[in-house]
Formats: sequence, structure tokens, C-alpha cells
Amino acid sequence: MSLREMAVLWRRYRRSTRRGARRELDLTATIRERCRRGLLLQPVGRPCRTNSARLLVLADASASMDPWQPFLATLADSLRLGRLASAELRYFSNLPRQQLFADVDLTDPQPRDEVLRRHAGAGLLVVSDAGSARGALNRRRALQTAAFLAEAASLFSAIVWINPMPQARWDRTTAALVAAGSNVTMLPLDAAHLLRAVDVLRGNK
Repeated sequence: MSLREMAVLWRRYRRSTRRGARRELDLTATIRERCRRGLLLQPVGRPCRTNSARLLVLADASASMDPWQPFLATLADSLRLGRLASAELRYFSNLPRQQLFADVDLTDPQPRDEVLRRHAGAGLLVVSDAGSARGALNRRRALQTAAFLAEAASLFSAIVWINPMPQARWDRTTAALVAAGSNVTMLPLDAAHLLRAVDVLRGNK
């Protein structure tokens, strides 16, 4: 997907709330006030709608994800154009352990739990092959990932996992065990499933 297509995708991720100065005419309230008082000194205003949707993206920067580095770069750029209330991209290697990193070179670490708490209530998007690129089944990794997702489920409104490997390649790998968990929706990487990911993040299961 192009940068523009990705940016448009994030603009679909909306949670409209009214906040700020009362600059928009509230016609219903204005008519009600006119009927109640018999005269109207000034129209009734209300705050404008703004997008309050927030997103944390955790991307796997391990060697098995190297073929999808161009996608991750486009993803990073698109978040800045998506008009979300807030969006942050952090990186990990293989699974989100105790630290998350500011870039794909895994520098500038920050405690994972601190990052998660900072984005509590937001949507969580994880991008990783979850072991399916190598065709590996690592039960320890699956258990550690499940523990992370269970913790994250208590903080985030929705969790979506984007796996860039074709779904047929998940079978008999760690990815299959992760996908079977109840705390995450795992989807393959293509335009249609990215749209589906946004719908899930919006709360449309």
C-alpha cells in the first residue's frame, strides 16, 4: 500500500467526541431555549466534534521481518498523516519483552509497561510474523506472547495482530497458537485485512 492509502486508512479509525470551545450551533438546544424563554438572547453553542482515537503500534524488527521493512517504514510515515488524537510506533524483537524501542535498530529503550500504561484505553496494533516466517513452533514463545496479550487486554480497548505471512503458513507454527488466543484478532497483511483491522480497533467485531 502507498503512503497515501495508509494515511487514508488511519483516517477511518475515528472516535468522535465533542470537546473544546462551544463554537458550533446546537440547533435543537437553541430552539428549546427559544420555546422555554419566549425570546433568544443568543444561540446555544456546543463543542465541535474531534477524533479522539488513539493507537499504539508495536512492530517486530527481528531478522525474520526484514522483507517487510519497507511496509513498516510506510506505516511509520502514515501514522503522522492519519489525523489520530495520538499514535506511537515502538519496536521489539520476536516478542514484546521488558523493553520497547524507538526505531528498527532497537535503540533508545523504554520500559514496556510504562509505554503500555501511557496508552491505556487506546487501540493496540501488533505487526509480527510470530514465528511463521521460519515455520517454527516455539511453545515457550507462544506462552510468553499469550501472557503479554493477557496483560495488554486489561489496558487496551481492542488488540489486532497483523501477520505479514500468508495465513496458510501459520499452521503448525507459533503464530497458530497466538492466533488461537482469545485476546487478539490475528489477520494477514493485505489491503482488505488492514481495513478489517481498523474496524476491529473501532470496536466492530
